[in-house]
Amino acid sequence: MPNAHGQFGRAGPVDEPHSGNTGGGTTEAAGIAADAELFHAMFDAAPDALFVVDGNGIIRFANAVAHTMFQHPAGKLAGQAVDALVPAASRSAHAQHRAQFDAAPATRPMGSGKELQAVRADGSEFPVEVSLSPVSWRGRRLVIAAVRDITQRLRTEQLLRDSLQEQALRDPLTGLFNRRVLEEALQLEFARARRKSSAVAIIMADIDHFKQVNDRFGHRCGDQVLRRLAGLLQVQMRSGDVVCRYGGEEFTLILPGCTAEAAAERAGQIRAALVQTDWKTTDCPVDGITLSFGIAAYPQHGGAPEAILLAADTALLRAKAAGRDRVETVAAAPAQQAAEPARRSNGSH
Repeated sequence: MPNAHGQFGRAGPVDEPHSGNTGGGTTEAAGIAADAELFHAMFDAAPDALFVVDGNGIIRFANAVAHTMFQHPAGKLAGQAVDALVPAASRSAHAQHRAQFDAAPATRPMGSGKELQAVRADGSEFPVEVSLSPVSWRGRRLVIAAVRDITQRLRTEQLLRDSLQEQALRDPLTGLFNRRVLEEALQLEFARARRKSSAVAIIMADIDHFKQVNDRFGHRCGDQVLRRLAGLLQVQMRSGDVVCRYGGEEFTLILPGCTAEAAAERAGQIRAALVQTDWKTTDCPVDGITLSFGIAAYPQHGGAPEAILLAADTALLRAKAAGRDRVETVAAAPAQQAAEPARRSNGSH
């Protein structure tokens, strides 16, 4: 007797007992009926959508989850072609895959095949995984297909990939962008500035006497200072500005649309914010910190991002040499700056 799920009786592909059986036949019929009830309960209790499909690709049975997942009314999936559950553009290919499977049937566990697209009754598509189990029942070759909606899993995996990608671009201590982003952002912003005939300024900033902070109060305190400074720099940035941790206690700011003069004003604002910040905490009793700044800009001081970065770094060295806690803008041409002392390497700033 057909039921709400398919054409094989209430419990699936099991024949109903004959009503003329008596005596021992009645006991046997009762056992078959009990087995059918158990089959039905197990089939509907499965967490995945389950289908019994015949050799012609016709759905003979579908559990309750299948009807819910594909948004079909109870009992409406039985008798339909299983190919109708895939997008129209994929049905021909799906039929070919079915024919290949029928020619050499073998169990295919969940996750071993490709991710597929399925289609609901309303036409919306969603990603699924499918496991296939060939079975033989009373001389008939059938396939039990388990279908799992993997929409949430793919969403979670994408979030994880996005998170890992974000982590690869961030300095783990401060949360600022790292050198990799700096290099890419420099190329991007300079190319944009050339197209628009606009300026780009670079500020190199370095914490003064940071080694003394670590030596006096420990590296945990030094890390706290770096994190708090990173937060302060981010607050001072406009939308579109890029702030990166260049390394150690050194930071690089990329300011699209800014001239060297405008960047110097921004550096002055950061210096003022440093003074107004209470740096002292219970586990990090630092009275305060100062920064030295070096500034260069395109096209004022060169045409290549590497040259401007070097020019800003040279200006930073001048700020250090002039007594620290100050802003220096490069004045010499990049060719002259290249002949200046190489970048500091001993870390004592």
